[in-house]
Amino acid sequence: MGYDIMSGMRMKAALPSMLALLTCGCALFPPPRTAPRDALMRGDRALHHGRFTEAEELLTAALRQAEALGPEDPSLIEPLNVLGDLHAAQGRLTQAEPLFRRALAVTEKVHGAKSPQAAAGLVYLGELHSRQGKTVEARRDFERAMKISAASGRKTELAARLNDLALLYEAEGRDDDAEAALKKSLSLTERALGKEHLTVAVRLTDLALLYQTRGRYADAEPLYLRALAIKERTGSKELDTELANLALFYEAQERFAEAEVFYKRALSWTEETFGRTSRRLVPPLTSYASLLRRLKRSPEAERLETRSRSISSRPAGKKGR
Repeated sequence: MGYDIMSGMRMKAALPSMLALLTCGCALFPPPRTAPRDALMRGDRALHHGRFTEAEELLTAALRQAEALGPEDPSLIEPLNVLGDLHAAQGRLTQAEPLFRRALAVTEKVHGAKSPQAAAGLVYLGELHSRQGKTVEARRDFERAMKISAASGRKTELAARLNDLALLYEAEGRDDDAEAALKKSLSLTERALGKEHLTVAVRLTDLALLYQTRGRYADAEPLYLRALAIKERTGSKELDTELANLALFYEAQERFAEAEVFYKRALSWTEETFGRTSRRLVPPLTSYASLLRRLKRSPEAERLETRSRSISSRPAGKKGR
């Protein structure tokens, strides 16, 4: 029971971070005007919509155009990283690694080995090595990126790198090191951005998840509640994720009445914000139905499951309230 619930929560918590990595190329590696922008932008769009064959053709074309500008041209960096993303998204990790390495080499030539851009390239490699189970290499990448961020004096970047290391420490079973890194990351983020910033809510949730996996529910609960309060006050469009986190948290402790309250809140808020047929309703509908089945309330569970299937079967992009 606990394993399945926590696996779902881990995926939800990790997703924002993973998506930030997939999109950081555009912000940190701004290409010159000569870059093959059309194919690159269309390829990136196809990738994010899951059209992998189309994306590979366009991104390969963009890379070839960039290669024609020279072996160390800055416009190589983004297509190499995005093409690496494409392979990684399909589980082709071996093909992704040389692309990320090549992008990092060009980045270091263009921007310097101790630049923020180089740190971002190291994070790409670290994430990949972590997925490959190469923990020694991943730790080396993340620690080097962290040193660059620390030297730059950018607290938010250092906080992000500490979070990367914390996830790796946790995967290695080094929970005390993970906790220390997450606490420092939270403190840095609060000092840099203020205690009410949305990024603080993300850091709070990361630490709460760690406490929950260690059975430290009393330590986790106030962090979840504080993260929820920040998202409510700031009008976050990710409020459903925090409500679902709390529902799963209470369900993991068999505090079913409280879990049901938060599932209902997640559904109500998502319907109001995104519409009654939004695909964002599928996860809370499915999780709530699972709880209802545990409570032997099968007719109610079946209604939610039927609704979830109906939403899932709608053509992508079709909207309605």
